[in-house]
Amino acid sequence: MGRENDVISIFKKLKKNHLWLTGEHGIGKSSIVKKLAHMVYDRNIYPGGVLYLCLQDCHDFMSLVELLFLTVFNSLTNKVDKLKLGKNKNTEISQKYRACIDAIKELKLLLILDNCDTYMSDPENGFERFVQDLKEKMLESSIIITSREGVHYEGILDIKKIDIQQIDNPSVLSILCSKIGGNPELIIK
Repeated sequence: MGRENDVISIFKKLKKNHLWLTGEHGIGKSSIVKKLAHMVYDRNIYPGGVLYLCLQDCHDFMSLVELLFLTVFNSLTNKVDKLKLGKNKNTEISQKYRACIDAIKELKLLLILDNCDTYMSDPENGFERFVQDLKEKMLESSIIITSREGVHYEGILDIKKIDIQQIDNPSVLSILCSKIGGNPELIIK
C-alpha cells in the first residue's frame, strides 16, 4: 500500500480523539482508514469494535440515517439491543436517528465516516449537527472522517485535521518494483 507510516502516525493520534483526514481524490484516504480499522480491531482497542460507513452515496439526512441505522443494527450482537433498536425500523427518521446515536453512545467504538464529500458539500444537510451529536455522545469513542481537501468545514467541526500527502515518486517506484520484482535503479535509467 505504501501508506504504512501514515497508518501508524494516525493510529498514534487516534485514541479518544476525533480526526478528519483530507487529501486529493485517489490519494489513499480510504485505504488508510480501512487498514487502520483492521489494526484497531485486531488490537481490540475499542470494546465496541469498528463501524465503517461509506457516505459516498449519501446526499441527504434521510440516506445518512438509513445507512447508519442498518450499519448499527447489523453490528449489534446482543439480541436485547437489536430488539430495542429494531422497534424503530418503521418509525420516523428522527426517532431512528436518536436510537442510533443512543446505541452508538453505549458501544465505545471507532466510527469511520468515509468519503463524506458529497454529504459535506451542502451546509444545509445537517452534517455539522450530526458530527456534533456524535462528539457529545461518544465520549469513550473516536470518529474519523475522510473527505477531499476542497470541502471546507474547518473551525466548524472542531476536529483535528490531517492532510494526507501524495507519496513521492521514488517511494511509489520502490513499492511498484517490490510488487513486480524489478530494480528501481534500472527502471529510472
